[in-house]
Amino acid sequence: MFGYSKELEANIKRGDHISNELAKHKAQEEYDKSASGVFERLQLWIEKEKSQLEADEQLQVVYYNRAGNPIYLNQINYYNPQMIILRGEDTEGNSHRLIMNMNLVELDLIRLKIKGENKKQIKLGFAIENIK
Repeated sequence: MFGYSKELEANIKRGDHISNELAKHKAQEEYDKSASGVFERLQLWIEKEKSQLEADEQLQVVYYNRAGNPIYLNQINYYNPQMIILRGEDTEGNSHRLIMNMNLVELDLIRLKIKGENKKQIKLGFAIENIK
């Protein structure tokens, strides 16, 4: 390498490897603390719930506002570093866009039984891109 002993060269390489691993770990911690990290975990959790539904069930994702009224979500997005954006409708069909700190997001995942042939499926989308 640079004329060092083999033992010293091995330690330098090991140190570089450890430094790289620490840098990766720190980057992962920062990602986990970001809105995109929270968004990804929400997405994974909801997808896991959807995969466990029975044939006669659908998943409804609900956010309850401060008054306790439900907002039925159809889209979740994020804006780094700490904002989560929820979009949906209330019980009267009014459209809502809720912008909140990622630490305040509490969602209710409800398994609904589908009744009747013409029951409309509720779709939830994830906007993967970061809003700018």
